[in-house]
Amino acid sequence: MAIAHQQFRSNLQALRPQLQDDRPSLAAALTHLQAQYHSQILPAPAPATDPLAARFQSLQTEIAKQMRLLSLDAMFLKTARQAEKRLDRLAQMQQRLDLLEKYCEAIEDLDPPHTGSPP
Repeated sequence: MAIAHQQFRSNLQALRPQLQDDRPSLAAALTHLQAQYHSQILPAPAPATDPLAARFQSLQTEIAKQMRLLSLDAMFLKTARQAEKRLDRLAQMQQRLDLLEKYCEAIEDLDPPHTGSPP
């Protein structure tokens, strides 16, 4: 479970420089991130224990919401004409990346470290 979220978090961090410069490759990077989300994060299995499963599902729901909003921000960024609006949208996208990273970290924390060999 946590490995997919670690990779996703790495890709979120890799996206940051593109937001700083508002690079043309931003759209492609977001498309790749969406594809990773749909193939690895969305179908990730919940932990077996009930309290952890509820927390996991809650975090997964928040990740889904932020991914949808990030996509909307990217669409609005494309149509923004004024520099101030573009900067506002980029700042909003940065905040969404921050939240997504925190949610991924929280999911990683749900997965206890595996020590030793199984019984």
